Amino acid sequence: MKQTLHPFWSLAAGALLAGAAMVAWPAAAAAQSLTIPRVTVPPRLTDFTDAETVPLAAGNLAAIDQLVQRTPNDGARVSENTTVLIGYDDRHLYAVFLCAGSPAAIRAHRVNRDRIPQDDDSIALHLDTFRDGRRLYGFQVNPVGVQVDGIYTEGQGWDLSFDTVWQAETAMLTNGYAVLLTIPFRSLRFPPADEHRWGLFVYRGLPRKNEEAFWPAYSIRYQGRLAYAAELLGVRSIRANQSAQLTPYATMRAEYDGTVGASTAEARAGLDVKLTPRENLVLDLTAHPDFSQVESDEPQTTVNRRFEVFFPERRPFFIENASYFETPLQVLFTRRVREPKFGARFSGKAGKYAVGALFADDAAEDQGDGRSFITAVRASRDLAADSHVGVIYTGRTSRAGANHAGGADGRWRFGRHVVAAAQVVGSRTEAGSSGAATAGRAYQARLDSGGLRYTSSVVYTDVSADFHTTMGFVPRTDIRDLTTVNAVTFRPSGSRLLAWGPSVSLGRLWNQRGEAADARARLDVSADFPRQTRVAIFHEAGEERLRAVDVPTLTATHRFAPHSTGATAATAPFSGLAVTVEYARGAAVNLNPAPGVAPELATSTAVAAALSVRPTPAFTIDTTYLWSQLADDGGLSAIFSSHLLRSRWNYQITRRFSARLIVSAERLFTDSTRSSLRGTRRLNADVLVTYFVQPGTALYVGLNTERHHLVSTADTRQVFVKMSYGLWR
Repeated sequence: MKQTLHPFWSLAAGALLAGAAMVAWPAAAAAQSLTIPRVTVPPRLTDFTDAETVPLAAGNLAAIDQLVQRTPNDGARVSENTTVLIGYDDRHLYAVFLCAGSPAAIRAHRVNRDRIPQDDDSIALHLDTFRDGRRLYGFQVNPVGVQVDGIYTEGQGWDLSFDTVWQAETAMLTNGYAVLLTIPFRSLRFPPADEHRWGLFVYRGLPRKNEEAFWPAYSIRYQGRLAYAAELLGVRSIRANQSAQLTPYATMRAEYDGTVGASTAEARAGLDVKLTPRENLVLDLTAHPDFSQVESDEPQTTVNRRFEVFFPERRPFFIENASYFETPLQVLFTRRVREPKFGARFSGKAGKYAVGALFADDAAEDQGDGRSFITAVRASRDLAADSHVGVIYTGRTSRAGANHAGGADGRWRFGRHVVAAAQVVGSRTEAGSSGAATAGRAYQARLDSGGLRYTSSVVYTDVSADFHTTMGFVPRTDIRDLTTVNAVTFRPSGSRLLAWGPSVSLGRLWNQRGEAADARARLDVSADFPRQTRVAIFHEAGEERLRAVDVPTLTATHRFAPHSTGATAATAPFSGLAVTVEYARGAAVNLNPAPGVAPELATSTAVAAALSVRPTPAFTIDTTYLWSQLADDGGLSAIFSSHLLRSRWNYQITRRFSARLIVSAERLFTDSTRSSLRGTRRLNADVLVTYFVQPGTALYVGLNTERHHLVSTADTRQVFVKMSYGLWR
């Protein structure tokens, strides 16, 4: 059948071609390098807090003092003088940051590890130890010594769930602050070599000025990050001196369940083992792992959603080198493993090849026969210029059946401004008793381009109706989806208006038979001001087609035209306060009508608000409120109204010792004549006292109480104690 190009896609294609024409292609700059010395005496922070001793101490280290802004003034020198001094010895890498600035203006709060507020001043050291342009380690610290560590993967961003052992010392000075980072080589993974050549970035953040500065320069004109790292030279004959890390743990839990009026108590113990036969290879083993989370998930609205909502992985066993398993389509989502008894994971890199393998069992109660076995294997090979190709396989088998998914993927860089990625995956699902099997396939292709003012992204996703991956996160099948996002940004010079511009997002979705399903279009216009202040307005409209298989009360396909208009405002006007508010109103489909009632388009209203208040540097209150409502009669008669409130109160007594309270409340009101949703009310309070020495060594004592109202009222109370201790051998 001959098809013509819809005007919708003519507009998208025109925007993409216009953007490509606007992109400048300057000649590639020569890579910068830094040769660092071996020190005989480790640097001390006190050597850098006295102006008289700084010159002598700094003379023993390699210096960087040419940090360049990425925002708000791309290419300009950092606005507050910053010097970074780097050296090493047999076992550690050292980095000293000397950051000038007015002590009264510097923002710093004492909070939990990995939770530096976005409006705090901070510094960071980034290391690409394999010099492959694929991923790097990040070590970030604020002026009072709060540590954040993570792994950045090109094309996927930061994963802050990674934790390792390193030290940070800080001191406030009369003209700024100083930081000393001490990073053990045993906490890094790197290829064996007599002389190492690593990628390097140093960073300083000044959020009160909306400023990010890097060395070497990392321009907003270019796609990607790691291709522009400097080369760190001079590191020779270092020793990781690590062969094994043992982390035994024990938990004790006592619970009263008001639903059944009974109390239970249990104690359990387990062991995590990390073996590093070489600096670039890691074998993780676990027996009876404790996969309980001491931090709850951030709130998300799940009411009136057609598809599954994503929550990130937080459990330590799955964290290290998790990026080795990541692909454009998420074929492996480790939160699918819920109750393992044993597990093993191997990951590492040799030359241009990276490999990861995961094996586990899962005894979750809903597995049918009570146990299933999980396998995931991933291998990739680096190509030139920040490019790679790879393959992946995941499988889950039990007596109830089996599911297998596998395929190939790649990422390619074309100059500084264009990056492409693609993946093809096939799946096979087998029923255990009948032996019947189904097979499916999925594809995704992506092209990102951009420059100083213009950025563009085009993504095509194709998933067959029979594609299924029990170990992945692919929430929608039977689709062909084409989406493009185009944005133009203007940056006036000499103005308090730092940047502004429009962004247009267009999308069209078909089923596998070529029948139109959904469409969406969104226009945003935003403006950025100092002190992390942003205001934006938006309008989105679309088309949503529901079939009988989507909503049981339908007998034929119905077409709806949802839309929404709203505004967002965010600011951090001074230290100790950050606010974000979004309001939207429009029309949405009631996806959960009452039995016998057809879906209808009704007035939708949504409010999302986040407030962070820090009355003292050690006391933080983070509160999120989400409200959504669907109503008819012009918004006067509610079909449902959902309220979700979460408030986190944390007092950081010392860097190691903290006390935390999380109160969350959920309330869902429904009209049973128009909605099949059940009204609920839930109130939860969670108290946790933590003594955190380092990753793997910590003591947690918690109390949780929950009251929920469904048909009747029931209370649940739980006392929780967890101890773990990391042993290095």
